[in-house]
Amino acid sequence: MKCNFCQKEIIGKYFIYDNSLIACLDCNYKLPKCAFCKIPIKKFKQIEDKKICLLCLQQLKTCSYCKKIIIGEYVIYKEKRIILCKDCLENNPKCKACNLTIKRWVLINNEKYCIDCAKKAKSCLICKKLIIGRYWTIKNSNKYYCDSCYTRTKHCALCSIPLDSNYLELNGKKICPKCLKMLPICKCCKRPILEKYWQYGRAEGHYCIYCHEKEDHCDVCGIPLKINYVKLSDKRLICKSCHETAITDSEVAEEILESVENIILRKFKMKVNCSSKLKLVNKQTIKNIQKDKDENVLGLFNRINHKFDIYLLSNLPKSLAISVLSHEYAHAWQAENTPAKQDISLREGFCEWISYHVLLELGLRKEAELMNKRKDIYGQGFKFIEKIEA
Repeated sequence: MKCNFCQKEIIGKYFIYDNSLIACLDCNYKLPKCAFCKIPIKKFKQIEDKKICLLCLQQLKTCSYCKKIIIGEYVIYKEKRIILCKDCLENNPKCKACNLTIKRWVLINNEKYCIDCAKKAKSCLICKKLIIGRYWTIKNSNKYYCDSCYTRTKHCALCSIPLDSNYLELNGKKICPKCLKMLPICKCCKRPILEKYWQYGRAEGHYCIYCHEKEDHCDVCGIPLKINYVKLSDKRLICKSCHETAITDSEVAEEILESVENIILRKFKMKVNCSSKLKLVNKQTIKNIQKDKDENVLGLFNRINHKFDIYLLSNLPKSLAISVLSHEYAHAWQAENTPAKQDISLREGFCEWISYHVLLELGLRKEAELMNKRKDIYGQGFKFIEKIEA
């Protein structure tokens, strides 16, 4: 039997190691032993004060930072696939975010961060610094805010995003530019409307609570007035839009009535046989004639024996004048063809129904649909007639 180290024949005692190596007494005691496996070694590598066999050397870890073979304690960062010796672990800083020991870093807010954490960091929209740690974001946006900026800055009263110097204050509330663009604009004062607003049936646009409560209103469509309106001799105020087609001439009013008569005759075979006279009058004249003294009366039908008079309030927009004349002409037809004592809801509802169809015939659907929104005796009667028609 030969010694695996000196290759001499072994006479007497010898040693057998776990890997089946056989060593004579001389080789066992004279040769250095591996610091790890304790086997005698002829070829080895000395690291620090330790001699290591080539087989054990292959199994040792190498430090990812200093590239030295690790003798003793080490740490493995599995996710990063990094192995660090004790010296590198103790003598290098740690990433502020992930706590990884780092050899290269990025300095953010006087703190050191690993390259990966720095790449993942968001940039604060306000202070422009990279965000490490907790941050805030707005839903469905790519906007990020560091915790410091989000908590110390003022926020938009509508969408809650933090505000820089670019905002508008409305009614004591701060509004960001994006929300400001989405707010309706008061058609009267031209200011954005933050809270409650009003709309008027015959007019387009939105009106703020201040203009609704403090300003004068158009006596036709009801919108608040600030500028661009006409004051009539009977003290009525008419907005620019209503005044553009206002009926101020009796001949024009007669032409409209004639057109209304023709439509009603063609569509419903209804004709007033008694001679009727149209009178274009101011508000005071209407007040003097009417019985119930309703401030909102726009037209009247008055019968004295066989004399029929239709009164139309002057300065009404053309579409409204058509509606009023259709209604009053229907009253004239009722005077000839229906019982005198008739339910008021039925009587007024029928006249509104006639007016509704005349407006539709002339392509004035928007004006016609306003009748469906009325909740007074006229609107109730109109809906009743519509049910009968259906």
